[in-house]
Amino acid sequence: DTQQLPRFGRRGFMDIGANDGYPYSIQAHAAGLTVYSFEPTPVNQASFLLRSPHAEPVEASMARGLQRPTVVVPRHSTSDNRVFLIKAGVSDKNGIMAFYASPCAGGPSA
Repeated sequence: DTQQLPRFGRRGFMDIGANDGYPYSIQAHAAGLTVYSFEPTPVNQASFLLRSPHAEPVEASMARGLQRPTVVVPRHSTSDNRVFLIKAGVSDKNGIMAFYASPCAGGPSA
């Protein structure tokens, strides 16, 4: 049973370009918030999951007939911690587009 990203008001936190989760996603989780962390690069996603092993990875996919990717998260999470690593970038444009990462970018924060 799934749903689109909920309206979460004061109980949720979105980290756009989360890198490895430090410090914002980690601090929001420590404050008891449901965390939706968006990160498009595989190197940073792997670092995020190492730093936050309780996080649940979520894939973004194109739903048939839609012009934009859809993200669905489990309605009943297997994680008590409610941290979702959404494997996608965020833009002001709809659709799928090329993403170019710097060859120097990536890896955990200091």
